[in-house]
Amino acid sequence: MKATAELEDHREKITEELPTIEHQTSRGRKIVRLSVNTLPRLFNSIYVVFLDDKVFLIDFGFSLKPQKFFEKFERDITKKYSVDIKDIYGVIVTHAHIDHFGGLSELLSVNPNIKVFVHEIDSKAVERFEETFIYAKHYFAVFLRRAGLDEEGVRTHISMYSASKEFLKSVKVSKPLKDMEKLEDFLVVHTPGHSPGHICLVLDDVIFTGDHILPYITPHQFPESIMKYTGTGHYIESLEKIQRLVIEKKISYGLPAHYTIVQDVNQRAEEIKIHHFNRLKEILKICKEPKTMVQIVHELFPDKQGYQFILALDEVGAHVEYLWDRGYLSIKNIQEFIENDDVDALWVTSRDDFDFKQ
Repeated sequence: MKATAELEDHREKITEELPTIEHQTSRGRKIVRLSVNTLPRLFNSIYVVFLDDKVFLIDFGFSLKPQKFFEKFERDITKKYSVDIKDIYGVIVTHAHIDHFGGLSELLSVNPNIKVFVHEIDSKAVERFEETFIYAKHYFAVFLRRAGLDEEGVRTHISMYSASKEFLKSVKVSKPLKDMEKLEDFLVVHTPGHSPGHICLVLDDVIFTGDHILPYITPHQFPESIMKYTGTGHYIESLEKIQRLVIEKKISYGLPAHYTIVQDVNQRAEEIKIHHFNRLKEILKICKEPKTMVQIVHELFPDKQGYQFILALDEVGAHVEYLWDRGYLSIKNIQEFIENDDVDALWVTSRDDFDFKQ
């Protein structure tokens, strides 16, 4: 891994295209990273994995210019490894966010025989995206109202939330995956939190971490009131699950869906946990006096506007739920809140002895 580290010894940005690069597992199996522009100012890593008799892709997100991906595949994969798009056996989707599965319809139009694999909990979002989008949009609107936004604010933020999703096409899932099952030589590990059906994949001494563990930033969190199996509680449990697995399987490094390698997966998971625990403690301090979620966001992230404000509100909502579930926060206006759906919850600290060794 030292050679790879020397090639990528700068902290790259999520907004920049990365070079195509080859990794190898402890058993000598080749993994090639292709950097793809998915959404405006966002690049994803698609991994081409060469098993003994099959070629897999890890993720295939929406692309602003899909033809550019096919040209890159021809230049960097077909010419070097003699593997064409038509030779791909399957795509394993780490989770059902559009930058990870939104390009599948384009890929399948080129090779309809490619099999699509995704965790069973995220399978409905891939197969019936329109249905899950309507569901999520409804409960997101409820969340925004109860967080403290007025109706105009709700409409504005729902419009921003919907803008990049309404054009997606669903595709058929070949096989829904389950936790700890084997798919060929991949071990599937369910890691909910960032997405309900997020998975990491272990191949020999390498783990594909998707968005679960990224080297420089912490993955976005969603309140479970919008979508089950998300939230801070599930996410922290999933981090600890991966920490145990990394030790058990003697994992050498992680390959994330954004940025480059995670050199020490266990250490990075611990850093992310500490970040979240510190955020939880900050919220408890802010809520010494009763606050709505919007007020908490303004204190934690005073400069966030537009779509960044939505992400911050989701993040705060997930952390508030975590503290409420565990008795650290209470709702000061609980009776009024329960009786009227238009009333914002006023969150107030009920215990502040939060210990992040728990």
